[in-house]
Amino acid sequence: MMQLTNLFKAKKAILLLSALSFLSSSLYASNDITGSYFGTYQLSMNVLFPGDDGMPDRGVQLGATVQNGYWQWDFDNNLIIWGGSRHSTMLGPYPSFQPYTSAMLNNQQKTDEIYAQIEDVSEISIPFIDNGDGTYSVDYAHKIHLVLGDPTNPIADKPIGAANITFQATKSEMGELVIKTLDREINGPDGIPGTIILGVFPMPVQPQFDSVKMLFDDQQDSNNDGITDAIATTLMLDINSTNSDADNFSDLEELGIFVRPTDSDNDGLADVYEPGDSALQANIVSQLPLLSGEKVELKINTGEHFSFTHAQPIPEKITFAEGTAAPASTLNKSMGFISFNMTNFQGDSSTTLRFAQPIPKDLQLFQFSYTETEGEPAVVTIIAMAIEATELQWTQVNESEVSFNLDIRQPNPTRIPAEGEFDTTNNSGTITGLMLVHSEKNRLSKPVAEVPVAEIPVVEVPVTPEVIMVNSPVVDTSTGSKSGGSMNWLFIICLGFVALGRKKLTKGKVSL
Repeated sequence: MMQLTNLFKAKKAILLLSALSFLSSSLYASNDITGSYFGTYQLSMNVLFPGDDGMPDRGVQLGATVQNGYWQWDFDNNLIIWGGSRHSTMLGPYPSFQPYTSAMLNNQQKTDEIYAQIEDVSEISIPFIDNGDGTYSVDYAHKIHLVLGDPTNPIADKPIGAANITFQATKSEMGELVIKTLDREINGPDGIPGTIILGVFPMPVQPQFDSVKMLFDDQQDSNNDGITDAIATTLMLDINSTNSDADNFSDLEELGIFVRPTDSDNDGLADVYEPGDSALQANIVSQLPLLSGEKVELKINTGEHFSFTHAQPIPEKITFAEGTAAPASTLNKSMGFISFNMTNFQGDSSTTLRFAQPIPKDLQLFQFSYTETEGEPAVVTIIAMAIEATELQWTQVNESEVSFNLDIRQPNPTRIPAEGEFDTTNNSGTITGLMLVHSEKNRLSKPVAEVPVAEIPVVEVPVTPEVIMVNSPVVDTSTGSKSGGSMNWLFIICLGFVALGRKKLTKGKVSL
């Protein structure tokens, strides 16, 4: 009986120690992120506004990226290759921004530049510090290519300033990386994600960069073109072709700095997508990928220019203008809508839309217009946009092309370009959108690769009319260690107990 009791105790000890070993292994492995990840992010420029008593009261988002930026995180070398983009502002224009290494603060060329001029990827290869608890600290130079042209403004044009930011990186259940900006200030958290930058920009801003889905880059390159499959997938390039737009230039030649693809005509669509001369013509966006995977060409024939052009999902909340009926719920909305900014305003714009296939059956086109609204006070209140849709009447040009007029409302930009000037600095203009719906159920069987798009806490501009709030600061619940030393000692102890149990059982064997 004593021998049976010893056997039972030994088995219990082994099971208990095995469970402890597994738990310890899970805890210590959870914060150990290695390798390289590539994806998109969105930037929110937050500011803490004072209340009636003059003390900081609430956070407001002054602007947000109108197009996602790209970045690559290398956890083996503690390095971010960080591309910029453009963001909206309360002042009206949509300036370019670019994070640089801190060394660029003393570079006069970077101080003077009015648009991003990245000569070498080392300029935007920014080191980070691994804090050992799942958070990472970064010192960098934040540059905004904003030209106010106001000599009375104490803030210099084209500002650049030293910035610090702390990120939290975690893996999702699917193995994708999620990156969030934490609330870190010298005197303790202020309730707003980000770290304040004083005396550099028109207001004391707190940049908040967030990415909800970054892909692990295993360095596989199926077509050996020098662009890994993970990067090509995120950029919506063909991983089986070295020339996705089928022109005379390879993807690698046209891509430029891969985290900030070359866009020669500043229309929002990089050269790597647009074949031939269309990459140099701002009134044409060619081979624009829709959400459904189909590619289209959009062309303005009356002198205006496109910028910030991209496809995105149809907003949930839309108001339809008087005389416009909402599309039937049975119609196919998988194409989404095309969002773009118009510059060099001319009035009603003669526009053509060409599909790669015949015109969709029962095609309906709706133009979006936006009215600025402000949400209720919250952690960070988004300056939102109420969306009104008007149906457009189109005329068939041929079996794959339609023409119509866009009604572009006169904007009120801070800086009005001179006659014939294409304002590449601020890109003042007006944002509009084109929604496409039709009745075909299986128009395209192979959708385009999914592109990581931030959800809350940051939204693309324009946004739905509902109030959207930035999430509260992330509470750090990590263990504070990445060491595997304790795991090794626990394993040795496990082996000791197992050996002890076996020794006791050997003394009195039992036949069961």
